[in-house]
Amino acid sequence: MKSIMNFILSNIKYFKVIILLVICFSSCTEEFDLFNDDLKLTSDYEEVAAVYANICPQNDTNYLRINRGFAVNNFYTTNLNSDSIYFNPEDIQVFAHKIKGDDTLFTYNCKDTLMLKDSVGDFPTYKVLLYYFISNNLLNDNEQDIDFGLTIRTQDQNVSSKTDLVRAAVPTNPGLSYFDFTGSTYRYSVYSFRGTQKIQARGICSFYERRLVGNHFDTVKMTFDFPVGKNIYADPLLIDYYRHEYGFGIGLLTLYLERAINNYGDIINTDKRWLGKIKFEILCGNADQVLFESFNNSITTGLSEEPITYSNIENGVGFLTSYSKSYSRQLLFTRKASDSIGYRMRDYFFEY
Repeated sequence: MKSIMNFILSNIKYFKVIILLVICFSSCTEEFDLFNDDLKLTSDYEEVAAVYANICPQNDTNYLRINRGFAVNNFYTTNLNSDSIYFNPEDIQVFAHKIKGDDTLFTYNCKDTLMLKDSVGDFPTYKVLLYYFISNNLLNDNEQDIDFGLTIRTQDQNVSSKTDLVRAAVPTNPGLSYFDFTGSTYRYSVYSFRGTQKIQARGICSFYERRLVGNHFDTVKMTFDFPVGKNIYADPLLIDYYRHEYGFGIGLLTLYLERAINNYGDIINTDKRWLGKIKFEILCGNADQVLFESFNNSITTGLSEEPITYSNIENGVGFLTSYSKSYSRQLLFTRKASDSIGYRMRDYFFEY
């Protein structure tokens, strides 16, 4: 038996929080057609929807993955089979809801689409069937205590779930235009809002290389990112907002800058480098996301002996969570900061 746990949804690149579990039944021939052939199952089999989604209110388009599985003794350790993991889109309805209290403010009809896999994983197909909805202002800047609901109707079951939508964090000094160190440390602070439990920050920095190409020089812009402090865990029931402060040293920035040059730069043909701009990205996750991660951490080894014991999908399995993302302004390096970094990076032809 083989357990599958893979996939990060919606800009996984920024915040790695949703891992997908594909569960399938035991045997099938190569000639089996999911949409046209009849399934001859015993009464021990039960069709189950596996739902995985990480909703970001700042995204105009959000994607959900809805797989089809069959329970045979241990639902989580059934064999992988590429023909059985999807519902026929004609036999399933998917709706997303914006909810406040007991009132549904808006309902979105989700559509299906095929997307190419963007990474190597355990899924046996080169395309992935996803459902999506398009929304403008799923969560406005001044809205609080808004939930995201999901309803799935198959031929056999009604599946549903709900999770808190998370407001984006905002910097404490939004008018800041320049980046500088105090001593050898830079400090950055943000406000997060009620419903946020996890806050994660990273810096995104650009620099330039002047490369000799043939008999002329080309200027190439490059970017790299680096972690800013440790993840912060807050009380999601805090009233209004909470202030978080991050700090990092010049050594951390130059370490990741050096890695970027060695991994992606042109070491041979570059005769000069200089800094561009820097900005910060803040990711805020809700309590469901933190709970998912805590269970995931506990079952990374021996999944077959430790089946998942938590799911927030009613009449199904999987996870529905929410996160937000926000960015600072693009900050220019002060002359002092540029010289400090350039001096440390002088062996890499940085100006200072």
